[in-house]
Amino acid sequence: MIDGMTHAQLILKILSDGRPHFTREFFESGLLEYRRRLTELRRDGHIINSIRIGKRPGYILQFKGDLFENTIG
Repeated sequence: MIDGMTHAQLILKILSDGRPHFTREFFESGLLEYRRRLTELRRDGHIINSIRIGKRPGYILQFKGDLFENTIG
């Protein structure tokens, strides 16, 4: 737990703004095994897309039921 939240809860909090987030943000939050938690969240039905902006890999949460998907133009 970090600040009273499970690692999965913290990842969802970080991703909840619908913007892309990168590895550094997860590390700075204390999440060293964030990829394992992302896999667990995907198994639980969360749609977390892997993206790449330039050379930077990142992740973005797609909200269920959105009329428009989160896209990077």
